[in-house]
This record gives sequence, C-alpha cells and structure tokens, in this order.
Amino acid sequence: MNCPVCGHKTKAERMDWKYRESGLDNVILKNTTVHVCDECGEKMPVIKDMPEVHKALAYAVAQHPASLTGPMFRFLRKQMKLTATEAADMLSVSKVTVSRWENSKSPIGETNDKLIRMIYIQFMQEKCGVVFKDSVRNVTASRRATKSETISVDRGLWKRTCKVNPSKVMHA
Repeated sequence: MNCPVCGHKTKAERMDWKYRESGLDNVILKNTTVHVCDECGEKMPVIKDMPEVHKALAYAVAQHPASLTGPMFRFLRKQMKLTATEAADMLSVSKVTVSRWENSKSPIGETNDKLIRMIYIQFMQEKCGVVFKDSVRNVTASRRATKSETISVDRGLWKRTCKVNPSKVMHA
C-alpha cells in the first residue's frame, strides 16, 4: 500500500489503535493492522467490517463501569438508529435535554445513564435473539466516575456477530 500523503510504500504492523474516529476519545482497538509510512510517519488503520466493530464497541460502552459521557450516550443512540427526539421520548425527557447530554453541557443522571444502557442491551438481545448473561448486573454495578476510563475492544470481539463475549452469552 502506498501512503496517501507522500506516495511512499507503507508497511503493515499490528498495534493498539486509539480509535478517535468513533467519536469517543477513550477507545482502543486492540491488535489492529496499521499501515505505517517510514518516510512521513503517516499511520492508517485497516478496520474491516465497521458495523461489527461498532456493534462490539457499543456493547463495551454499555458494559463500561464509568458514567456515560455525552459522546458515549450519542454513540449508543446512533447504534440503535434512534433520533434525538425518539431517545428523548423513551427516556421521558426533552430533546433539548438529550442535546445537552450529548454535547456535555449537562450531566446524564444516574437513572437515565443506566436506563439508556438497559435499552441498548434489550435492543441487542432482540436483534440477535440471545440473552446477554450478567448484562443487568454489570449495568446496575456501574459506578459514577468523574473520568471516563479507556474502553478496549479486541479483534476477536469484532468478528462475533452478537456474541460479544461467549462466556457471557446464553442462547435464548
């Protein structure tokens, strides 16, 4: 592969990739193929099957122990293909409130934080026809934190459609 910046050849390396393109600042895609240009230093990740990556990432966000940030809330909402108005209706809040959450202008309260996670988990269970074992326990155990921790998604997680973690999935 040639570098799109300088035209020189790149070499493929395996590394952890800080996946800012997701709209989340705290996501690491583990063991990702990245083309690196020795000439100019440009790095280009190879991310195949983006919908599966985002599905795995959304599940990791829903199970993440720290409080949801505005961008995390937006990511979950978009993965469910909900408009801000639809999300507001589901949570019995105004569209303005959802906008404030997503833009980090107002904190997401603990109840709505857990509720949107549960709605996402139910959405995935219905879509996949499986029950995600211990999901409710993980959501109810989530803690309030002022700083969002790193969310890591490994390559194996991307490849398993709806089977986010085989040890935590029971078929319905």
